[in-house]
Amino acid sequence: MLHDLLERLTLVVGDFLVAQVAAGAQIVQLFDSWASALGPMEYTEFALPYVSRIVRRVRDETGVPVISFAPGAGASLSAMTQRTTADVIGIDWETPFSVARALSDTHGVAIQGNLDPCALFGTPDDVRARTQRMLQALHSPAYIANLGHGVLPDTPVENAKAFVDTVKEFVPTTPRAGA
Repeated sequence: MLHDLLERLTLVVGDFLVAQVAAGAQIVQLFDSWASALGPMEYTEFALPYVSRIVRRVRDETGVPVISFAPGAGASLSAMTQRTTADVIGIDWETPFSVARALSDTHGVAIQGNLDPCALFGTPDDVRARTQRMLQALHSPAYIANLGHGVLPDTPVENAKAFVDTVKEFVPTTPRAGA
C-alpha cells in the first residue's frame, strides 16, 4: 500500500515540478524534507527510487537542471548522487566539508550548501568567519553556496545579510588541488 501511495506522489510531484518549469523556472529543487526520518536501508527502498524517477522525468521533459536535497540522508549521499542523476546535490550542515567535496570530485556533480542555519545566530563577524571557512573548503565552479537548510524564523536580518555579502565578496585564499 505504501509503494502505491509513493507511486502516486511521484506522479504529482513530477507534475508540479514540470509545471514550475512551464511557468518559467530555470532550475528546480526536489526537497525531501523527511529523509532524516529514514535509515539508509529504508531511504534506499522507500525514497530513492521515487526521487530518482522524479529527477529523470523533470530533466527528460524540461531539460532544466534539478537539485536533489535530502537533509539528514548523509549516509545515502553517494547512492543518491549515482541513482538520481541530479545535476546538483544539496548538502545539509551535518555533512562534513570533506564528504561534500569528495562527492563532487568523485561523481562530477555540483553541490549546494552546507552552512548550519544556526550559525546565523552568532555575531556578524562569526557569520562571516564560518561562511568563509565553508567557501574556502568547498569552492569550485560546481558549488552553490547556501545554508544546509532554510533560514530560521528568528534569524537576525543583519546576520543573513552578512552571510550573503560574504558569499558575494568571497575570493579563495589558496587554490584547491585540481581546481
